[in-house]
Amino acid sequence: MNFNSNKIEWVKKNWALFLTIVIGILATYVALQYAMQPLLEQHGFRQTQTALTSYWMIEDGWKLAYETPVGGYPWTIPFEFPIYQAVVALASSIFNTPLSATGRIVSFIFLLACSWPTYMIVQRLSLKKETGWVFCSLLWSSPLYLFWGRTFMIETTAVFFALMSIAYAIDLLEKEPPLKSVILFTVFASLGMLQKVTTVAPVLLIMSFVILFEHINSVGFRFPSTRKLILIMIAFLVPLLLALLWTSYTDHIKSQSAFGSVLTSTALSEWNFGTLEQRFDIRVLGSIFWKRIIASNAGGVLGIALLIYAFILAEKRIKRVLLISLVLFVLPVFLFINLHRVHSYYQLSSTLFLIGAITIAITQIDMKNHMRKYIVPLVIIFLVSHNIYSYHTSYAKYTLQKFDLSNSRSLAVGNVIERYTDKNSGIVIFGDSWNSEIAYYSKRKTFTVPDWFKSYDSVWKAPAKYMGDLDLSAIVFIVKDNDITAIKKRPDVQKDSCLYKIYENCYIWLPGVKAILPVDGVKLKADLFTNVYSNE
Repeated sequence: MNFNSNKIEWVKKNWALFLTIVIGILATYVALQYAMQPLLEQHGFRQTQTALTSYWMIEDGWKLAYETPVGGYPWTIPFEFPIYQAVVALASSIFNTPLSATGRIVSFIFLLACSWPTYMIVQRLSLKKETGWVFCSLLWSSPLYLFWGRTFMIETTAVFFALMSIAYAIDLLEKEPPLKSVILFTVFASLGMLQKVTTVAPVLLIMSFVILFEHINSVGFRFPSTRKLILIMIAFLVPLLLALLWTSYTDHIKSQSAFGSVLTSTALSEWNFGTLEQRFDIRVLGSIFWKRIIASNAGGVLGIALLIYAFILAEKRIKRVLLISLVLFVLPVFLFINLHRVHSYYQLSSTLFLIGAITIAITQIDMKNHMRKYIVPLVIIFLVSHNIYSYHTSYAKYTLQKFDLSNSRSLAVGNVIERYTDKNSGIVIFGDSWNSEIAYYSKRKTFTVPDWFKSYDSVWKAPAKYMGDLDLSAIVFIVKDNDITAIKKRPDVQKDSCLYKIYENCYIWLPGVKAILPVDGVKLKADLFTNVYSNE
């Protein structure tokens, strides 16, 4: 009886820690339970593109100009510096674990690891002890992070680096910043900028202004000491220069291929930054800020009310922290409005700062002790419950989705290509934009040709020319309205009439393959895996 009483007393005193442990276990269960799920549930295009890089790192070794062979020879179209991809490839090789599951788990580990910089930030800002635990509870139960935090994506890695850089940036506010903090800030900020510049660049911009304003607020418009000025300049310029050098390098590599030349930073500038009209479009802003973020991940109206309440009653120091958190939340969206409009996972870069602001609003406002003792835990439990409910009414259906050869075109086509083509050959895919799903699940180097590619007709006429020194072993056609007239008129198809229907509106030309056997145990429609010429 006494033992049970002690446990209850411990929970009362450490309710925030207990809640975090429970939520951490729940999030870990979701991550592990569905780790073997194919990378197709949401934005399979981007998940498999990331996984493709890790796969070919394992196959061909690590390269600075790493391969993502979905755009034809020379196979390399580098974007971010592949820190996450390399960690996943290394972990999968060392532990001999499936690549897709390894990528999911590594992503989730980085999400859990965000508790480390959170604890550092709470300490440095002299916030109440439970603030860090409450933040982790709200972050790990947030539908956005609960779902995307266990996908094969670079997002949580970039968020982790961003939080670590913020922790050490706070040290730079001191009159004479410790050299250790300057070095560690530079390291984590550099890693973040190289991993995902759209996540970390807004953080560095805001933290630089915070340091400037804090300096002016404390000593006025006077230069800091020479030592501090040099250290601050190094701390912020090194990550920026590394990011610029990496971007210049990747643009150079991309420009060496016909397809890569349309994916340089200059070519994608408008796509990345969006338009002025989008920044004032109520529908766009409402969709991003309210529907995707606040309503589902921040308690909706309650979250907004808590922030207003804090701005009215909190002390001046806390108000400044809240304001900085909200700017960190809003700025990434406005800077890269089109990316946030198109990609629902981009909000991982900003939503955590709104969650942080709400956490501070709850935990830092002084109340009468007997009120705070009950109100604060109840509000937080409500927010966590709201998060879990929102997850079950939104992302849970994707988490529970089951994929196999009978209901996934990418898995069906990938399976056939892997079984019936040489490993050291290449394939061309028409009609699937530049989606990486088939490339990843076929384990072949591909040119997945988007309709908007300026040399599309050239690839259609002579696809083998885009394979480099690899033999062309298959061509995949994803057609509209099941019309294969143009395909059957191709000279290569007419010469070797091995054209098979693999999935609805999806055909594959496999020269020299006279028959395709269905996979045991998988129910397929009668007309699938059959030669279209067999009934003629």
